[in-house]
Amino acid sequence: MWSIDASEFAKKGQVSVGVAPQYCGALGKTANGQSGVFICYASPQGHALLEVKGLLHWQTHKVSEGQKGPIVAAFARLRVYVTAERTPPSARWLLLRNEPNGQIKYALSNAPEDLPMTELVRVSGARWPIERCFEEDKSELGLDHYEHRSWPAWHMRLVFLAQLFLLRLRLKYKKSPGVDSPTGPAVDRSESAGSEAGTRLPPGIRTLSSTAQLPSLPVSS
Repeated sequence: MWSIDASEFAKKGQVSVGVAPQYCGALGKTANGQSGVFICYASPQGHALLEVKGLLHWQTHKVSEGQKGPIVAAFARLRVYVTAERTPPSARWLLLRNEPNGQIKYALSNAPEDLPMTELVRVSGARWPIERCFEEDKSELGLDHYEHRSWPAWHMRLVFLAQLFLLRLRLKYKKSPGVDSPTGPAVDRSESAGSEAGTRLPPGIRTLSSTAQLPSLPVSS
Protein backbone atom coordinates (compact mmCIF):
# COMPACT_ATOMS: atom_id res chain seq x y z
CA MET A 1 0.00 0.00 0.00
CA TRP A 2 1.17 3.49 -0.85
CA SER A 3 0.21 6.38 1.43
CA ILE A 4 0.74 10.06 0.70
CA ASP A 5 0.90 12.60 3.50
CA ALA A 6 2.54 15.90 4.41
CA SER A 7 4.88 16.55 7.32
CA GLU A 8 6.15 19.88 8.62
CA PHE A 9 9.41 20.95 10.27
CA ALA A 10 9.79 24.03 12.44
CA LYS A 11 12.70 26.30 11.45
CA LYS A 12 14.09 29.52 12.91
CA GLY A 13 16.03 30.81 9.91
CA GLN A 14 14.94 32.20 6.55
CA VAL A 15 17.46 30.62 4.15
CA SER A 16 16.35 26.97 4.15
CA VAL A 17 14.65 25.84 0.95
CA GLY A 18 10.86 26.22 1.11
CA VAL A 19 10.91 27.83 4.54
CA ALA A 20 8.01 30.21 5.15
CA PRO A 21 5.30 31.02 7.69
CA GLN A 22 2.89 28.08 7.26
CA TYR A 23 0.95 25.55 9.29
CA CYS A 24 3.24 23.28 11.30
CA GLY A 25 1.66 20.08 12.56
CA ALA A 26 4.42 19.56 15.12
CA LEU A 27 3.50 22.86 16.77
CA GLY A 28 -0.23 22.81 15.98
CA LYS A 29 -0.18 26.36 14.63
CA THR A 30 1.14 28.57 11.83
CA ALA A 31 4.86 29.12 12.29
CA ASN A 32 8.09 29.52 10.38
CA GLY A 33 9.05 26.18 8.88
CA GLN A 34 9.17 23.76 5.97
CA SER A 35 6.51 21.43 4.64
CA GLY A 36 7.08 18.32 2.57
CA VAL A 37 4.85 15.74 0.89
CA PHE A 38 6.03 12.15 1.33
CA ILE A 39 5.04 8.75 0.00
CA CYS A 40 5.23 5.62 2.14
CA TYR A 41 5.30 2.01 0.99
CA ALA A 42 3.87 -0.49 3.46
CA SER A 43 3.70 -4.29 3.29
CA PRO A 44 3.58 -7.22 5.76
CA GLN A 45 7.40 -7.23 5.65
CA GLY A 46 7.78 -3.58 6.71
CA HIS A 47 7.41 0.04 5.62
CA ALA A 48 9.64 2.83 4.35
CA LEU A 49 9.52 6.28 2.78
CA LEU A 50 10.21 6.36 -0.96
CA GLU A 51 11.51 8.88 -3.43
CA VAL A 52 9.30 9.23 -6.49
CA LYS A 53 10.63 11.12 -9.54
CA GLY A 54 8.63 14.35 -10.11
CA LEU A 55 6.28 13.99 -7.03
CA LEU A 56 7.35 17.29 -5.49
CA HIS A 57 7.53 19.03 -8.90
CA TRP A 58 5.11 21.86 -8.15
CA GLN A 59 3.77 24.24 -10.80
CA THR A 60 2.17 27.58 -10.02
CA HIS A 61 -1.13 28.20 -11.81
CA LYS A 62 -3.75 30.91 -11.70
CA VAL A 63 -6.92 29.60 -10.08
CA SER A 64 -9.24 32.57 -10.51
CA GLU A 65 -9.39 36.35 -10.60
CA GLY A 66 -10.02 37.84 -7.18
CA GLN A 67 -10.93 41.36 -6.13
CA LYS A 68 -7.28 42.08 -5.27
CA GLY A 69 -5.75 40.34 -8.26
CA PRO A 70 -5.11 36.80 -9.49
CA ILE A 71 -5.48 33.93 -7.03
CA VAL A 72 -2.69 31.40 -7.54
CA ALA A 73 -1.77 28.04 -6.03
CA ALA A 74 0.88 25.38 -6.56
CA PHE A 75 -0.17 22.13 -8.25
CA ALA A 76 1.43 18.74 -8.78
CA ARG A 77 0.06 15.51 -10.25
CA LEU A 78 0.90 11.83 -10.20
CA ARG A 79 -0.46 8.91 -12.22
CA VAL A 80 -1.94 6.32 -9.81
CA TYR A 81 -4.24 3.27 -9.92
CA VAL A 82 -7.35 2.65 -7.85
CA THR A 83 -7.14 -1.15 -8.09
CA ALA A 84 -4.35 -3.62 -7.43
CA GLU A 85 -4.49 -4.89 -11.04
CA ARG A 86 -3.13 -1.54 -12.39
CA THR A 87 -5.26 -1.82 -15.54
CA PRO A 88 -5.81 1.17 -17.88
CA PRO A 89 -9.45 1.62 -16.74
CA SER A 90 -8.25 1.96 -13.14
CA ALA A 91 -5.70 4.69 -13.92
CA ARG A 92 -6.33 8.10 -12.39
CA TRP A 93 -4.63 11.44 -12.00
CA LEU A 94 -3.88 12.33 -8.38
CA LEU A 95 -3.93 16.12 -8.30
CA LEU A 96 -2.37 17.93 -5.35
CA ARG A 97 -3.13 21.59 -4.67
CA ASN A 98 -0.92 23.49 -2.23
CA GLU A 99 -2.76 26.53 -0.90
CA PRO A 100 -0.91 29.73 0.12
CA ASN A 101 -1.66 28.89 3.77
CA GLY A 102 0.17 25.56 3.43
CA GLN A 103 -2.96 23.39 3.31
CA ILE A 104 -2.75 20.65 0.68
CA LYS A 105 -5.90 19.37 -1.02
CA TYR A 106 -6.14 16.15 -3.02
CA ALA A 107 -8.40 15.11 -5.88
CA LEU A 108 -8.69 12.08 -8.16
CA SER A 109 -9.53 12.53 -11.83
CA ASN A 110 -10.35 9.98 -14.54
CA ALA A 111 -9.06 12.38 -17.22
CA PRO A 112 -6.91 10.83 -19.98
CA GLU A 113 -3.17 10.61 -19.45
CA ASP A 114 -2.39 13.14 -22.21
CA LEU A 115 -4.57 15.88 -20.69
CA PRO A 116 -2.52 19.09 -20.29
CA MET A 117 -1.83 20.21 -16.75
CA THR A 118 -3.49 23.57 -17.38
CA GLU A 119 -6.77 21.88 -18.32
CA LEU A 120 -6.66 19.62 -15.27
CA VAL A 121 -6.16 22.67 -13.05
CA ARG A 122 -9.03 24.51 -14.74
CA VAL A 123 -11.46 21.62 -14.35
CA SER A 124 -10.43 21.05 -10.73
CA GLY A 125 -11.71 24.52 -9.87
CA ALA A 126 -14.95 24.22 -11.83
CA ARG A 127 -16.98 22.99 -8.86
CA TRP A 128 -16.88 26.32 -6.99
CA PRO A 129 -20.26 27.51 -8.38
CA ILE A 130 -22.16 24.85 -6.40
CA GLU A 131 -20.42 26.01 -3.22
CA ARG A 132 -21.45 29.58 -4.03
CA CYS A 133 -25.03 28.40 -4.58
CA PHE A 134 -25.10 26.77 -1.15
CA GLU A 135 -23.63 29.88 0.48
CA GLU A 136 -25.99 32.31 -1.27
CA ASP A 137 -29.11 30.19 -0.83
CA LYS A 138 -28.49 29.61 2.88
CA SER A 139 -27.53 33.18 3.73
CA GLU A 140 -30.01 35.04 1.50
CA LEU A 141 -32.87 32.72 0.49
CA GLY A 142 -33.44 30.49 3.51
CA LEU A 143 -32.33 27.20 2.01
CA ASP A 144 -31.86 25.75 5.49
CA HIS A 145 -34.82 27.47 7.20
CA TYR A 146 -37.82 25.17 7.30
CA GLU A 147 -39.85 23.04 9.72
CA HIS A 148 -41.65 20.66 7.36
CA ARG A 149 -42.45 17.06 8.20
CA SER A 150 -43.12 15.62 4.74
CA TRP A 151 -41.35 15.44 1.40
CA PRO A 152 -44.13 17.19 -0.61
CA ALA A 153 -43.88 20.23 1.68
CA TRP A 154 -40.12 20.63 1.19
CA HIS A 155 -39.60 24.12 -0.21
CA MET A 156 -36.45 23.60 -2.32
CA ARG A 157 -38.22 24.40 -5.59
CA LEU A 158 -39.23 27.81 -4.31
CA VAL A 159 -35.64 28.58 -3.32
CA PHE A 160 -34.41 27.53 -6.75
CA LEU A 161 -36.97 29.81 -8.44
CA ALA A 162 -35.96 32.68 -6.18
CA GLN A 163 -32.28 32.20 -7.04
CA LEU A 164 -33.08 32.11 -10.76
CA PHE A 165 -35.10 35.33 -10.39
CA LEU A 166 -32.18 37.06 -8.65
CA LEU A 167 -29.78 35.83 -11.32
CA ARG A 168 -31.94 37.39 -14.01
CA LEU A 169 -31.99 40.68 -12.14
CA ARG A 170 -28.23 40.62 -11.68
CA LEU A 171 -27.66 40.01 -15.38
CA LYS A 172 -30.00 42.86 -16.28
CA TYR A 173 -28.82 45.54 -13.86
CA LYS A 174 -25.15 44.77 -13.31
CA LYS A 175 -23.24 47.99 -13.98
CA SER A 176 -19.59 46.93 -14.07
CA PRO A 177 -18.20 43.90 -15.93
CA GLY A 178 -16.63 41.08 -13.99
CA VAL A 179 -15.65 37.46 -14.24
CA ASP A 180 -19.28 36.33 -14.14
CA SER A 181 -20.85 39.10 -16.23
CA PRO A 182 -22.29 38.31 -19.68
CA THR A 183 -20.36 39.25 -22.77
CA GLY A 184 -21.62 40.86 -25.94
CA PRO A 185 -23.20 44.16 -26.98
CA ALA A 186 -25.13 46.34 -24.58
CA VAL A 187 -28.75 45.34 -24.05
CA ASP A 188 -31.68 47.71 -24.18
CA ARG A 189 -32.71 48.23 -20.55
CA SER A 190 -36.35 48.43 -21.59
CA GLU A 191 -36.32 44.71 -22.31
CA SER A 192 -37.81 42.39 -19.77
CA ALA A 193 -35.52 40.49 -17.47
CA GLY A 194 -36.84 37.22 -18.82
CA SER A 195 -36.02 37.99 -22.45
CA GLU A 196 -32.50 39.07 -21.60
CA ALA A 197 -31.60 36.33 -19.16
CA GLY A 198 -33.19 33.67 -21.31
CA THR A 199 -30.38 33.98 -23.85
CA ARG A 200 -27.63 33.80 -21.27
CA LEU A 201 -28.63 31.08 -18.84
CA PRO A 202 -26.97 27.65 -19.03
CA PRO A 203 -28.53 25.09 -21.37
CA GLY A 204 -31.45 23.21 -19.88
CA ILE A 205 -32.71 26.08 -17.70
CA ARG A 206 -36.01 27.53 -18.89
CA THR A 207 -37.18 31.02 -18.06
CA LEU A 208 -40.74 31.83 -17.03
CA SER A 209 -42.88 34.17 -19.06
CA SER A 210 -44.70 37.05 -17.39
CA THR A 211 -47.99 35.15 -17.65
CA ALA A 212 -46.71 31.76 -16.50
CA GLN A 213 -48.17 30.31 -13.36
CA LEU A 214 -45.90 29.00 -10.66
CA PRO A 215 -46.35 25.32 -9.85
CA SER A 216 -48.43 24.68 -6.78
CA LEU A 217 -46.98 22.62 -3.96
CA PRO A 218 -49.06 20.64 -1.48
CA VAL A 219 -48.50 21.86 2.06
CA SER A 220 -48.76 19.50 4.98
CA SER A 221 -50.66 20.59 8.04
